[in-house]
Amino acid sequence: MNIKILTYCLSLWLLVLLMAACERSHPQVEVVLQQADALMEAHPDSAFSLLDSLHYRQPMSKKETARYALLLAKATDKTYQSLIPCDSLLNVALRYYEKPTADRATALLYKACLEDEVNHDEEAIEHLHEARLILKDYPEEVSTRRITLGLLGDLYYQHKHYEDCLPVYQETLELCESDRDKSYTYRDIGSYYTMTEKQDSAMYYHRIAKSYALKTNDSTLIANSFYSLALAFNVFNEKDSLLYYLKVASDYAPIGMLKSQYQYTYGKHLYEVDKEDALSYINQALKYAPFSNSVQKYDEISTLEKDRGNIDAAYDYLQKYVNWLKSLYAKERSVDVQQLIYDYDTKLQVQEEQSKAKQRQIYTITIGSIICFLLIIASLYLYYQKRHQQLTNQNQIDVLKFDLITLQKSMISGQNAIDKLKRKLANKEKENKSLELIISQGEQHLNELQADAQRQQGDFRSTIDAIKNDLKVRDQEIERLHGEIRQKEDDVEKIWKESSKLFEDNRTNVRLLTQELEHSKEENKGLLDMILQVKQYAQKMQSQGLHICGLAFSQTPIYEYATKKGEGVKASDDLPIFNSKERKALSSQIQQIYADYIQELQTQFPKLKEEDLIFLCLESTKIEPKIIAICLGYPRVNAIYKLKSRIYLKIGKEK
Repeated sequence: MNIKILTYCLSLWLLVLLMAACERSHPQVEVVLQQADALMEAHPDSAFSLLDSLHYRQPMSKKETARYALLLAKATDKTYQSLIPCDSLLNVALRYYEKPTADRATALLYKACLEDEVNHDEEAIEHLHEARLILKDYPEEVSTRRITLGLLGDLYYQHKHYEDCLPVYQETLELCESDRDKSYTYRDIGSYYTMTEKQDSAMYYHRIAKSYALKTNDSTLIANSFYSLALAFNVFNEKDSLLYYLKVASDYAPIGMLKSQYQYTYGKHLYEVDKEDALSYINQALKYAPFSNSVQKYDEISTLEKDRGNIDAAYDYLQKYVNWLKSLYAKERSVDVQQLIYDYDTKLQVQEEQSKAKQRQIYTITIGSIICFLLIIASLYLYYQKRHQQLTNQNQIDVLKFDLITLQKSMISGQNAIDKLKRKLANKEKENKSLELIISQGEQHLNELQADAQRQQGDFRSTIDAIKNDLKVRDQEIERLHGEIRQKEDDVEKIWKESSKLFEDNRTNVRLLTQELEHSKEENKGLLDMILQVKQYAQKMQSQGLHICGLAFSQTPIYEYATKKGEGVKASDDLPIFNSKERKALSSQIQQIYADYIQELQTQFPKLKEEDLIFLCLESTKIEPKIIAICLGYPRVNAIYKLKSRIYLKIGKEK
């Protein structure tokens, strides 16, 4: 009996030892994780340093690894670093947090942030949807819900699903507690209304975002709010307000990249109004940005200096830009070499980890074999001890088996009934969710209709008042006209009497004039034929001139560049459009080549815009519509046909 107990205790001890070797917690790791979690909100950079050093210093259990992955991803995101190195750790966390808990929702959120960073938007939206469903059961996770909804709304906005992003932004707004978060969310809602061309709502929400930003006293946030408001005015073609708010945004922006960007944008828009001040702002913006960022703008500045006639300054800027491109190419080559070295080191580390894993596996198998051998010995001993008890209890077991079969049948029938009830409950939940969605959409549509009705009622009242005032003025004018009509009737009677005397004299003069007119018609017929020939010759010369201009334009680098971009692209596909710099280069080439033709069009049709004139010049060269769409910055060919109909409508009206 003592041998039996000793063997059984030894087996249990070895089993516990094996489990502890496979999965054990580390007190030092837990302390570091707690410290990083405590520092996360106030000092995320310190938390990131702690977590980064821990990864290379201590082994961790699966639970600690999953928690470490969430904390490291959070610290990386808060310190505005790339989440790509956290990819494998986030996959470990998602495998560990299989159940729908708040930790899984957090892991899904940062996985979606990583996928958004590498432009895998469909996977990011899928993970955000799952996190959103999980967080409905965790109302206390306010921060995670707000960040999840904000990122989901931004992805909808980027893919132009504007009607889907607005409810998400509104739900995000309900979760905002600080002035900073409210400013961000109101600014997103204002951007939605800007893109849907609802000017009043867009300006309303952008101004609310600006007021909340001013409360935070954060110069960066305030500058961004004014900049967003300026972009909204730019969309609605209010240039004065655009320049004003761009100037305020550049004044609030802290010294650095942000101030450089805003001052440069302000200078570019100011260039149309005041070239000297615009160039001074642009040159000042270059001082605040690092050389690697400011040198990218030298190409555009060179074009502006060239337009002013300052050829030497334009050449200097262009030379700096070319030198930077050469250094950038050399730097990219060195980065490729460093990437190869990094990949080789990574492979070596993976091989070392695999060899260590094999050693741990052999150690585990050896201990398991010893334990299994001892368990077999103990089980054999127990088997012979219990054999005689099985024989005596056989009759009781048979009775219990019969009872067990009866209970199993009743349990199966009960389980079937439970499954039916669960399916019915799931169907009811789906119906309730669809009804809630329909009700929320109906309430939103009703609110929009009420707002439109109130606005239209105010416009209608003001219109009625204006009509009443206009009617009063017209009544007074009618009375005055009646008096003038009476006076003129008297004058007409006098004039009629005098004209009747002159009528007889004029009749004889008319006969003489008709005879002279018939003679002059025969003489003018030859002149009309000559005028018609001159017009036909002028039209022929104009068509030849446009043909020569078309040949000159087809030899330009910008035309060859547009043709290369259009090669292999079908008219039904999304087109690779020109950016602003390329469109400016195209405009300057067109104005140089087609100067006479543009001047003639502006004289005949002064209402034509710059874009209309460029289109007419490109159309005269008889190039493909998709090439014209690429040059003018339209992603689809259909937009060219709409532009053409608008232009010819303008020309027809002016004619």
